[in-house]
Amino acid sequence: MASPHIITELGSVLNLPKIRARYHLTDDQVAEFLDSYSRQAEIVAGTFLLDQQFRITGGTPTSPVAPAIPVEDIPIMSAALEGGADHTVTDDGGLLDVKTMVVSGYSPVHVIAQRSAAPRLTGAAALNRLPRMALCA
Repeated sequence: MASPHIITELGSVLNLPKIRARYHLTDDQVAEFLDSYSRQAEIVAGTFLLDQQFRITGGTPTSPVAPAIPVEDIPIMSAALEGGADHTVTDDGGLLDVKTMVVSGYSPVHVIAQRSAAPRLTGAAALNRLPRMALCA
């Protein structure tokens, strides 16, 4: 799943000079990828007003101070909550520190690294239940 914010962020990352050079991406390829991703992903608004203090790890409430959801990642976690994601997949260190976010009335969202996503998908596929994931750059 994705949100307009996530699509915009993905476009920004794909347009970074180092990414464009590494993968030899053209303007048309980036535009085509974003268009295809937007059509295939479940798009949610991602506008749920989530405060930084809504951070819980391992089912135990933690202080809103250490570490809170990074301000720039609130739209990503909002989209994950709105869409009912089981996981958010990222390599963003600040967001990985969150581990699991629990907000009353929503399913918990686990934050996992990209390298952890494939084994979870493989294991879930064996059980015939693929987790819902929000992917972010």
